[in-house]
Amino acid sequence: MKRLALFRCCVTSLRLQHYESATNAVLGALGVVFEDVAEFGCCGYPLKNFDLKAYVLSAARNLALAEKKYLDIMTSCNCCYGSLKQAQKLLDEDLGLLRDINGMLSKEGLYYRGQVKVFSVLEVYHDLLSAGAIQKRLTATYDGLKVAVHDGCHLLRPSNVVAFDHPLAPKKFDALVALTGAQSIPWAKKLECCGSPLSGVNDALAENLGRAKLESARQAGADLVCVICPYCQIQFKESRRNSCRPRASSARCGPWRRLPRRKRAPPPEPAADLESENPPGWLAAPGGFFYGDRKGGTGGGYRLPSGRALSSPNMLKGERPSGSPVL
Repeated sequence: MKRLALFRCCVTSLRLQHYESATNAVLGALGVVFEDVAEFGCCGYPLKNFDLKAYVLSAARNLALAEKKYLDIMTSCNCCYGSLKQAQKLLDEDLGLLRDINGMLSKEGLYYRGQVKVFSVLEVYHDLLSAGAIQKRLTATYDGLKVAVHDGCHLLRPSNVVAFDHPLAPKKFDALVALTGAQSIPWAKKLECCGSPLSGVNDALAENLGRAKLESARQAGADLVCVICPYCQIQFKESRRNSCRPRASSARCGPWRRLPRRKRAPPPEPAADLESENPPGWLAAPGGFFYGDRKGGTGGGYRLPSGRALSSPNMLKGERPSGSPVL
């Protein structure tokens, strides 16, 4: 495996800094060496709905930068992951588009050859590291904790693009949760959209979708929802915050039982302090498995001056139809 570059999402850098610190700490504790590439820019995700070539150019620039440094890319953001993987597929299948993009990249001395791999941090944990290697590094366990795992749409679909896990029966994220001693529980709306793509377009519907997922997790007996995607994290926090205003019913705000104390064991060897930045919280960040957000999320989506939202069109509305083409 080539060296890895950590592709840092714009949203996590600005609004979810605990994602950054938790990911850094866990990767370091697991001995995963990575580089930060200062020249990296936006993955192009916000442009997908407005200008396809601008989106592909933005994504391809990052891919070409990694290739130039002989690096593969890993990211903790589902949207960045799906965006970069989708751009790779488009460039692989359309030689005319590849020629045009490389023509524009040449102005910066860059060229995309299709030799870079893109990983989610979950792929690094599950596929590139062994379960035994991870368990040896654990300094605490979450025995008795019931977790509702939320993979997120862009990690699983379109499955012919991302190919991370089975789009209808994903198991990898659940397996990582199980390594910590927690129990990944089944819940009815596990594969439903969180509502984030509708933020800024139809906020009421977006919040309803988010609240419906949280209520589904609560009814299944979950102590927390474990999230990988920063957009989903923000949407869940916004939906929960708004549902707990006086106008909302108390049932939608809980009850969620107090998290149990974790069983601690001394580490087998010195490792990074995985708990210095964020204690466990109701919603979990990806890098640290159960690192919670002690900073209040503001939720919502980004809006253009026209009021249109910078959000993905790739969402599932309500119940998934059987044989849906997005799978």
